[in-house]
Amino acid sequence: MDEHDGNVAFKCNYNDGGHRGFDGTCSKKNIKRHVRAGRDIWCTHMDNRCRQFYENDFQSIKPKHPCYESQIFENWKFGAGTYTKKKSGGPIPIKSAKPGKVALLTTRHPRDDSEERRIVFGIFEICRIDKSDDGETWLAGNPEHAIRVPKAAARALPYWDFKKRPSSGKPRWGSLLFRYISDQEVTKFLHALFPRLQSPRDRVVLERLLECCGNLEPENAASNMNQEVPAADLEPKYGPGGEGKPHRTLKEYVARHPEVLRLGPGRASVEHGFVTGDRVDVSIEFDSGEHCVVEIEVEGQHSTLVGAHQALKYQALRAAELDDGTEPPHACLVAYRIPLSTREFCERHGVRALEIDPNQAPPEA
Repeated sequence: MDEHDGNVAFKCNYNDGGHRGFDGTCSKKNIKRHVRAGRDIWCTHMDNRCRQFYENDFQSIKPKHPCYESQIFENWKFGAGTYTKKKSGGPIPIKSAKPGKVALLTTRHPRDDSEERRIVFGIFEICRIDKSDDGETWLAGNPEHAIRVPKAAARALPYWDFKKRPSSGKPRWGSLLFRYISDQEVTKFLHALFPRLQSPRDRVVLERLLECCGNLEPENAASNMNQEVPAADLEPKYGPGGEGKPHRTLKEYVARHPEVLRLGPGRASVEHGFVTGDRVDVSIEFDSGEHCVVEIEVEGQHSTLVGAHQALKYQALRAAELDDGTEPPHACLVAYRIPLSTREFCERHGVRALEIDPNQAPPEA
């Protein structure tokens, strides 16, 4: 059963605070929407400062952090809430959540406000299960082991595409703020999300979350791995999460020392763009006249395998860009560590797979 796996999905009210949402108090428009809709107990509660702000015709001081959602990306924690009438308003327990498992943060966007289109906007590893002074259960995560899902990816991967539906077949959440979700369901979502993540840092975190679920093979694994992501669905490379220091260090090292690829001296450009909107980490023109595209990853089986696929894609794009009838560019995957399975894939497809340590002196060209 789902609860035995220890993963949890939370139902969150949509928050449009801050630049990307869930980062501060909602706009007046969204506060008005929540209060008037009357679907959420806390948003409409008379003790809620947003409700008071609304009742005062927005003339008082705008509240700061009035709810769980308004600071979720600052604290990476969420609570189970309390009963309303049942059990005299006591705290709702989360009995089967486990540290080391995964929590999904879900919501419904006002522009597509149907249960069918519920989205996952955040994921974190459950590091602690805390109780407040009044007995309320909180699941807390470490920001280093959490992913803020890009908006385009969230829209493209609705929650109910991965969660087993009720026997009726119609998506239905119900009243509680949380539901249990199985390792297989979380795994299926993570594998579908992976190609839509442009941040190497987020990819490394995703690898860790897959480990939390037992590194299962997802259902329909092949279709998940090979799905094509429309360019319009991708945020700029690396996105808001940034590329991470290990990735940046390795990329800059290869750009400064093209000779580490053992193809001779050359001139490198970083973040070389193509007409498709794709960008390769490093593009090199060697003194010999040969060219090479280099995809940088950090480590991890899934990350490096996807990196090898990307290197092949960039090889084709660079060949089309040159369009000079010469030999196609070399395709290269560079990482700190490359698993054997990825190395074997690279060998079969003609991708140079190199483990490189930026702390070591580069070899002679």
